[in-house]
Amino acid sequence: MTSALRVELPEPQPLKAGFAQFLKFFPDSFCVGELSRVIDTPAAQGWALLERLSQAYRKAHEDHPQLASGVWQVIDGHKAEIHDVAMAGDLAALKAFLLKPATSMLFHGFDQPTKNSIKHIDNVGWLINYRTFSLGSLRRMAEAMGAKPMIYPEGFGVDSDVISNTVCDTESILNAISAELGVRLAFPNPFIDELGLETPDGIASYRAIQSAYQAWRLATVARRHRASETVLSALEIGGGTGRTAFQASRLGVEDYTIVDLPMTNLVQGYFLGMALGPERICLEGESAKERSVKLVSPPALRGDRSWDVAASFDALVEVVPEI
Repeated sequence: MTSALRVELPEPQPLKAGFAQFLKFFPDSFCVGELSRVIDTPAAQGWALLERLSQAYRKAHEDHPQLASGVWQVIDGHKAEIHDVAMAGDLAALKAFLLKPATSMLFHGFDQPTKNSIKHIDNVGWLINYRTFSLGSLRRMAEAMGAKPMIYPEGFGVDSDVISNTVCDTESILNAISAELGVRLAFPNPFIDELGLETPDGIASYRAIQSAYQAWRLATVARRHRASETVLSALEIGGGTGRTAFQASRLGVEDYTIVDLPMTNLVQGYFLGMALGPERICLEGESAKERSVKLVSPPALRGDRSWDVAASFDALVEVVPEI
């Protein structure tokens, strides 16, 4: 069972005068919710998942050696020790890196925590901003879906504007989103030191909230193009931690493919193996099942199939023009 420690923050300050309220989606004083940090979480389900991850990583590099390009040449350079562990098949060391990403730069380039980002954990100003942006993103997701009325920023602090001055609290926003979706959002936490909003269904990090919105958009578009009696399918180019794939699978997109670098596939496999179950993922070199999340590196992506929807949320800005 996952254990979390609540992060103590000062009481929200009253709304400042002037244009200060326009600096963020929502003023700090309107964002009311608890932040928590994961301090303990179940380890990988035995060694079988870790062995599969290590084998898939080695296969990707042995079958088609890949060199990172652009900014990822720098980012991958920070992960050399993890590459060596995965190639050597040292499962104990690999498990330590995956379970406690704040001890390395494993998440650098797509998520937190890393050994650099964890330094902010005692910075009160940073934590308040993190809560504001996280709750603001959750509220904007609710607005985009029609689950909550859209606010009018110029109404902040104006007594007559009831909608714009409604406090953004985690529980009420999540309840509205869940009612609209017909499915309650869940936020699995297989990583120690993950920081996010405290919810009844896990710690919701900023990235997890972004992924919930992305998954809703993917599922919405996929349903518009689905052939009758077929499973909803999606291709994600650059999948981060795999959070979007997790949320999308719960919204009915069960045939999901992520194409990414082998190092990031490693993290996705661990997260999705823990969140969905190891039987719901197919790694590079394994026989693909239709109702699963398939993780492949670019040279292994099949060119003979199509998907209901394809998307890239953060990756394309990091692809060099030559590609």
